[in-house]
Amino acid sequence: LYDDTPDKDERISTAQAHFDGAIQDLTEVGLEAELGKTLLARGTFYLELLRAEEARQDLETAREMFTRLSMKDSLERAERLLAVLD
Repeated sequence: LYDDTPDKDERISTAQAHFDGAIQDLTEVGLEAELGKTLLARGTFYLELLRAEEARQDLETAREMFTRLSMKDSLERAERLLAVLD
């Protein structure tokens, strides 16, 4: 996904569209745990693309959800990734 092939931007755009669609659907149906996991995944994706502010926004939102839902393992992962951004 992150190599220098000619269709790199297209593949990134497609992945982003899938993340956005999943987040919208999960928000609509109220599956907060799955929404948090998807935000964590998208935050990781942005982090790998060196898009720090977008990564931080998703990871902070995921962290808040995991805290509220007492999802310890996911919370720890979000916090580790946020520490990379500090």
